[in-house]
Amino acid sequence: MSSWQYPPVLWLFVVASLSSFLIGLYAVWYTLYRERRRRVVVVAAITISIAVWVGTAAIKVASTDPAMKILWYRLEFVGHAWLPSLFVVLVLDYVAPERITRRLWSILLVIPVATIALAVGTPDGVFIDTLLVDAGDGYVTIEQQVTPLFGVQILWSVGATLVMTTAILWAVVRRRVPRFIGIIFGIAPLIPVVVFTLRALEIYPPGESGFDVTPAAIGATMAIDMVMIYRHRVFDRVHTGRSQALEAHAAGYLLVHDSGHIVDANAAAADLVGSPDREALIASDVRAHLPEAVLSSADRRVVIGDQTVFVERTAIAGVGGTGGYALLLTDITELAERERELTQYAALIEQLPVGVYRVDESADPSLRYANPALVEMLGAASLAELQATSIPWVRTLGDADAGGVATSSGEVADGGAQPELRSSSLRDETLRCARLDGTQFWGHATDVVVDGDDGRFIEGSMLDVTELKEAELAAVEARDELRRERDSTETLRQLLMETAAVPAIAATIAEQARERIGAAAVWVVEADGETVLATADEAVGGSGDATADEGVARRRTIAGVAQSAISARTPRVETDGGDESTPVTLLAVPATYEGVCYGAIVASEPDTDPREPLAEFAETVGFVQHRKQVRSVLTAPTVLQLAIEVTDSSHPLLAMCVDLRGTPFDPLAVTTTRPARGEGGVASLLVEASDAATAVSFAAAGDAVDTVVSAETREGVDGRSLVQVRTTAPIIGETIRTHAGFITGYTVYGSRLVVEAEFPRRTLAATVLADLREAWPGATLRTKRSRSRDTTDPVSVAGLTDRQAEVLAVATKMGFFERPQRATGADVAEVVNVSRTTVMKHLRAAEHELFTALFAGDDKT
Repeated sequence: MSSWQYPPVLWLFVVASLSSFLIGLYAVWYTLYRERRRRVVVVAAITISIAVWVGTAAIKVASTDPAMKILWYRLEFVGHAWLPSLFVVLVLDYVAPERITRRLWSILLVIPVATIALAVGTPDGVFIDTLLVDAGDGYVTIEQQVTPLFGVQILWSVGATLVMTTAILWAVVRRRVPRFIGIIFGIAPLIPVVVFTLRALEIYPPGESGFDVTPAAIGATMAIDMVMIYRHRVFDRVHTGRSQALEAHAAGYLLVHDSGHIVDANAAAADLVGSPDREALIASDVRAHLPEAVLSSADRRVVIGDQTVFVERTAIAGVGGTGGYALLLTDITELAERERELTQYAALIEQLPVGVYRVDESADPSLRYANPALVEMLGAASLAELQATSIPWVRTLGDADAGGVATSSGEVADGGAQPELRSSSLRDETLRCARLDGTQFWGHATDVVVDGDDGRFIEGSMLDVTELKEAELAAVEARDELRRERDSTETLRQLLMETAAVPAIAATIAEQARERIGAAAVWVVEADGETVLATADEAVGGSGDATADEGVARRRTIAGVAQSAISARTPRVETDGGDESTPVTLLAVPATYEGVCYGAIVASEPDTDPREPLAEFAETVGFVQHRKQVRSVLTAPTVLQLAIEVTDSSHPLLAMCVDLRGTPFDPLAVTTTRPARGEGGVASLLVEASDAATAVSFAAAGDAVDTVVSAETREGVDGRSLVQVRTTAPIIGETIRTHAGFITGYTVYGSRLVVEAEFPRRTLAATVLADLREAWPGATLRTKRSRSRDTTDPVSVAGLTDRQAEVLAVATKMGFFERPQRATGADVAEVVNVSRTTVMKHLRAAEHELFTALFAGDDKT
């Protein structure tokens, strides 16, 4: 029977042993019933090993029999021999989990197994060499004499602990591991190492003898560690999952201390605020990344660079009275753009001189909406007065079900089975309408049935066409006289608005040109100079009495003079000497529009000088071909989208921005690009500035640029500041049009400008870029992608020609549609450099196209 002793220090071992045992049970329970992750299993193994170590050490301290003390001392290695290996695995799981391989596991398992075998199975003096010493106050203990093998084991244990502690603390400094993890698994293991070192250096205990409290120290340290683990929920997957979810979330997350310094952030927040990575945000001042107004107020929007971000702010109370707030940053750039578009559409409908209304029979009153133009058109003082009055020409669903669906000519198609009215057209006709005071006017009404989530209703538009109808009636009475006096170019363009095919328009042009100049024949030739679109007299140039060879020769002569005119962009005259007695004179006039040549008109033997009338017809041919190309892009299912950047400081707009670079200013939007035509090579650009001061400064900067003829400020709708720049430099829009493209965005950013344009799908981007570089060598291609059109897109101006969209945009910005008007048709005409009549024609055509797309669905008229 061995005897026992009960020194006071024994209670420290007992408490540490019981604490380690209870902690071990908790870790095992968590591993079995909550979560079996590697780090949790390793912590469970560490706590069980510590419990075994401290328990055997407690029995060793209590025993007074030398043999029993040595036995229990040897059994201590069954517990603590595993700790260095397990600590290495735990740290690597946090710092570099990929380094935990099977080979490493094998090495780490062999070391403690070999240590236990040496400690338990070898005789005294090989690994274990102890002697019994007096601990004072009548207590005895054992001292370990360091053998070579035991020294190796000490070096392994202390060395592994110090290396892994350094690794996890370095990971904390590099922000790869949370700070409290570094405190728990980095600093805590150093406590027993310090205690062991003090005993080895004979600093503690005093008198160079006493009990080794290293096991009790590590047991107490483990208790502290587990309190920290439980407090910070190191094992909790909910806590870990929340952190991982925030890191992977598309919304930005910032945790800010009361001092204003960022405590935590995810990668999305770094992207939104323009930081290289999330580590760069940690400990930085949040005011360096976000405006002060966002930080001191509730949820709001903020513009960061080119992005619109919605910031949600939540106050957070921390531990120990600390506080701060969390910011959730959501990128709503696309939503903001959609809202701006909807606002623009709403403003456009409110300001257009076309009456728009909605009827809902389930509501009272049934007239739910009428824009100011309709209220004014019907002579009402307000919408309420109009709602209280019956409007006879407004169609209802009952009328439609009873009378059928109106055709585009205004006739009602009746029949047995009524078609389903779902986004379909009810009526598109011109009829006499009455105002509230009884006076009458001619109006063109268009109705469509719309099935919405809130019911079925009718949307319609009314355009006052009194002047047009009276003109049509007058034209019927004097058709022959008006036909001779009417401008042929406007007639052909009107024909174009009725969506006639290009060959039909070319044939009309050829016939009218032949009659106007009294030519023997007229040919309309495409841009290649060889393809003939139409001929007014096919008896000339290869048929009739002429032989086949003579016809071929005549065709070659026509192609030659046409190609010469197209290349030089000036009229060319050539004499066909096929018959020396009767030579034939051919005159070719190039068909140019907006600075681009689309073909030519060739006349044979005109009676009078045909240059001026042929030039008018040629311009119409250019317009027709231009519209054909634009429509081919607008209606194509897939188009090529290019974003081109120009950085040449010689560009007039970039040169004008030089004086503005000292002060911050928003990007400038270019809304109109008109190439030179008949003005001595002077082109026109309309630029929208963010405010009046920027517009004035920008216009004043034009005086110092050689290629700028003039730069004048203009006031647009809603106080928008516009600058009309007239320049002799080549403009980008002309090159874009030569490749059948049209500009969708044109923005100046100070030292660079970015042009976004759409082209036919098979257009070579390299060719477009090469043509641009002839004028601007610094032109580069930023993006190139094919875009498939979405048939569910909201109504836009994509269906308009470039000229129609241009005139509509300029008129809207200048306040033409405001009541009272802030700009007249003549003012708009001055900006776009055409006549007032042409401006009004384009506005009517644009309105027709816009509202046909808005209310008629797929039924184009």
